[in-house]
Amino acid sequence: MADWLKETPGGIELRVRVRPGARRAGFRGVRSDQLLIDIDAQPQEGKANLALVKFLAKTIGVGTAQVVIVSGGGSRSKVLHIIGVKVEDIIGKLGA
Repeated sequence: MADWLKETPGGIELRVRVRPGARRAGFRGVRSDQLLIDIDAQPQEGKANLALVKFLAKTIGVGTAQVVIVSGGGSRSKVLHIIGVKVEDIIGKLGA
């Protein structure tokens, strides 16, 4: 399994590196232990974090309440917990 994705009790843990202010939201690839994601929102007043949560929820097919930023709220490197899904259910949807 990839270093940036692991199964946890109740869901999965996802390690990402976000590039806010991109032209459009999307996956850029993988760098060592992080999934690289472009977000089309500026990192002001939590807008990029909200856009990241919405992007991942839509891509994976879950509600936004199921995508929780566990650490890195003020950083480009973040750890997210996605509740109620399994790795095999979403690996193809994450584009990596």
